[in-house]
Amino acid sequence: MPGALLWGWDNTNKKWIPLQVDTNGYVKVDMSNINLDDLANVSVAAPADDDLFYYDSATSLWKSRKLVDADIPAGIARDAEVTADIATHAALETGVHGVGSNYIPQAPAADHVLRTFTKGWTAGKYLKGAGVDTNPTERSYSEVLTDLAISGIKYYETDSQMVQHNAITCIYLGDQAHDIGSHFNNNTVTGTADATSANQLKDTGQFTEAEAYYLGMHVYNTTDHTYAKVTGKTDNDTLDIDTDIMANGESYRIYHSKFVCPYPGYYLASAGIRYANTVAYKYYAIIVLVNGDTTKRVTGATYHSSFAGVFAPTGVGVWDCAANDTLELYAWQNSGAVDEVKDPSSLTLTNLCVQLLGMHT
Repeated sequence: MPGALLWGWDNTNKKWIPLQVDTNGYVKVDMSNINLDDLANVSVAAPADDDLFYYDSATSLWKSRKLVDADIPAGIARDAEVTADIATHAALETGVHGVGSNYIPQAPAADHVLRTFTKGWTAGKYLKGAGVDTNPTERSYSEVLTDLAISGIKYYETDSQMVQHNAITCIYLGDQAHDIGSHFNNNTVTGTADATSANQLKDTGQFTEAEAYYLGMHVYNTTDHTYAKVTGKTDNDTLDIDTDIMANGESYRIYHSKFVCPYPGYYLASAGIRYANTVAYKYYAIIVLVNGDTTKRVTGATYHSSFAGVFAPTGVGVWDCAANDTLELYAWQNSGAVDEVKDPSSLTLTNLCVQLLGMHT
């Protein structure tokens, strides 16, 4: 009550004592000997490390116990699962994080210079890589030289081809003498147009490859000896071409006839063309172009014929090419009429040879 002292019974010393208050008059309570278990609705008589505090609705008491799997949501991994996953992951040798024992992750193709293998090699031999996680194979010096000869080709004419007056014309080389590395593309399609459409070649069901297969192909109208290039594919019946040369019933050949440089380096090109019906005192050329660019001539020799009949000029040159540059053989003549490029059955005078002399970065 106001103004009265408050007393409390000291059960230990069996006497009444005045209660302590702070400067504001609030009663001070000493909790130093009060435990959680002393609360009326709490039963934690023997708590242990890592126990959790939970409410048991069956007894209406707060209790303690250990954490169990059922307490963890299904989406969260348990300790044992995490340990097992780490062990499995550490042994992997594929994927983004290949960190297995004695394993080096695969590098980009251009950087395959470091690999593990389980054997040494014979003195005087060289090693040739065999792929990721595969031991290299030994190669002799002569075999190494053979491996390096990866750009040598010789192709020659398959069929006769007509060359218009004053028109530079890519010659189709369909027959292979040799091709080390398969770097010559002479894909070809032949047929007969079955409809007429401006700046298109129509032949029902003929063009079933993807558009990329046909892009840049030369189009040779073998009926009237005119030329164009493929610029796109409309559907399996139709190719788009840059010059309107095809009509219903006219025969054609579409073709590539190009060497594709596999590496940056210096390439030696030598070539020949046999003109079968030359006119005296006219000019006949043999040209090897880089990427079809008339300003980039590996060889561009032009010869003056001194008589009518057959004329077979040759040319040779070296060009510094980038990887994926192309080399193609072209003819040009100014006889005033169409001339034929044709080899006799016993000779291969119309040909293109290419050899990689040396690579560079």
